[in-house]
Amino acid sequence: MISLLGALMVLAASPDAGKPPRKQLGEQFGVPVYEPDQPWTREVPSPDGRVKQGSTTQSSSSDGTLRYDVDRLTVSGTAPIELAPKKLPSRRVSVQFKVERGTVRVFLKYALDVAVFCEATAPASCTLEGVVWQSTSLRPMVLLQALDGEAVLTGFSVKSM
Repeated sequence: MISLLGALMVLAASPDAGKPPRKQLGEQFGVPVYEPDQPWTREVPSPDGRVKQGSTTQSSSSDGTLRYDVDRLTVSGTAPIELAPKKLPSRRVSVQFKVERGTVRVFLKYALDVAVFCEATAPASCTLEGVVWQSTSLRPMVLLQALDGEAVLTGFSVKSM
């Protein structure tokens, strides 16, 4: 009985509370990279769609601070959204949105060849944290994918952390 109690106390005191260790995906710059806590993939779809944006407000500064808000987005296929009018260093961001119609995935970069994503079907909300992609013009961007035709998002917001 005492040994069982002791084992339970050790599990409760450990930071991972008995969860299995995350799998190491590789190394980047000599630092181990582990599986993200969020859903992830190594296969990011190629852009082949379009996005229509409603009222947009955006701001960015040379130190990488970023804020991007859109009241309404309509997505068909897979399409990127450039988040700033100028080049910015890669920054960790938080993306939040609500799906009004359809099903959508939003992808952000994680590390190596891995991307994290959030998938939501109307009327769900979603929050995703990761690093912005760089567009061909080196501007920060987020990749959106409508999974069943056209998806409508409201309250789409990206903020640097």
